Amino acid sequence: FIKSLNTGEQADAVLPACTLVRAKPETGRWHQIRRHAYRIGMPVIGDSEHGDSRANRWWRRNMGLNRLALHCFSLDIRIRASAANEKKVVDNDEITNILAPLPEEFSAVLRRSELQDLWE
Repeated sequence: FIKSLNTGEQADAVLPACTLVRAKPETGRWHQIRRHAYRIGMPVIGDSEHGDSRANRWWRRNMGLNRLALHCFSLDIRIRASAANEKKVVDNDEITNILAPLPEEFSAVLRRSELQDLWE
């Protein structure tokens, strides 16, 4: 059994030891972005399972990043009518976009890395 994984990616900025990437998963597999990054030799910073422990330690000590450097800032969800909400008619094709601001810890790291302009 082979699972198909598709993730579109775009390099937004490159620093000497890392690349800021905007990933758009086309499928929904567990740890998909982390696994793809690892497979191409560019593990996600802070990833204790698929990452580089030396690089993770450097980012913790020097940049104050104490978590996985992965953030979902935009999510599209298809809204479907449900039995609990029978009176409200919802078009099966209606899509809601949810935005999540960048956590302050990430913003601080981006400022220190001079990459903040990419997220403003």
